[in-house]
Amino acid sequence: MIKRFFKTFLAILVIILFVMISLSIGHKNSELITLSYYFDTQVTLSVAGLLIAPFVLGLLVGLLLMFLSLVNQKLKTGSANRKIVKLEKQIEALQLAHEDG
Repeated sequence: MIKRFFKTFLAILVIILFVMISLSIGHKNSELITLSYYFDTQVTLSVAGLLIAPFVLGLLVGLLLMFLSLVNQKLKTGSANRKIVKLEKQIEALQLAHEDG
C-alpha cells in the first residue's frame, strides 16, 4: 500500500515538475520562428512549441509502445491460462481413470 502511494506521489511530482519547466521555457522563449520545408512549405512556431514538440511526440510514441506491449502480454497470459485449464482437465481425467483402474 505504501509502495503504491509512493509511486503515485512520485509520478505526480514528476508531472508537476515537467509542467513547471515547460511553462518556464514557454515564458522565456515566446519569439516566433519560421521553419522552411521542401516545396516552399513554411510553418511558424514559437521557440517553446518547437522545443516541447519532440518531448510530446516521444511521450506519445512511448505510450503507444507500452500499450502494444501490454496487449501482447495480455494475449500471452490468456493463452497460457487456457493451456493451464486444459491440462488441469487432463490431470483430473487421468486421476479418475487411475482411481477406477
